[in-house]
Amino acid sequence: MLGAPFVIMPALGYGRNGVLLDATSEADLARSVAQWPDAHYLLQRRIVPRLLGGEPAYFRVYHVFGTLFHCWWNCFTDGYRELSLSELAARGLEPLSDMVRRIASLTGMTFFSTEIAQAEDGSFTAIDYVNDQCHLATQFSAPRNGVPDAVVATIARRLVEGSARWLGKA
Repeated sequence: MLGAPFVIMPALGYGRNGVLLDATSEADLARSVAQWPDAHYLLQRRIVPRLLGGEPAYFRVYHVFGTLFHCWWNCFTDGYRELSLSELAARGLEPLSDMVRRIASLTGMTFFSTEIAQAEDGSFTAIDYVNDQCHLATQFSAPRNGVPDAVVATIARRLVEGSARWLGKA
């Protein structure tokens, strides 16, 4: 049902530890366990993102107390760039927001990020649907794989504001 190759991800992993993008059999699960032992694993159909304007249609969306921050994320180079609201609309990418809001509703989480890919047929798939330890290294500190500085700064402000409200101090 998954096809081959398929993806294996430890449920509580990070930084691609134990993630296999080229699994073809149950034997690959042992290979993943050897890299990152975990009690639970996600097995997922491998999604190849379509190209939009020469870029892979792969996105990381941050959910911060109900506010969404959309980024293109090049899953091949790890490079990020901010996705503007006008670009979101012009490219028909509104389902990204709907998916992330639904994930927030289902999980009850107020701060997380989600990786979403758009396949060649136009369908959207949540690849890594809840990152509760969000990648927030800035491009200033990590030029190759950092999140745009303005996005990180705005997320930080939103976290402070949301936390203050949550604690009843705003």
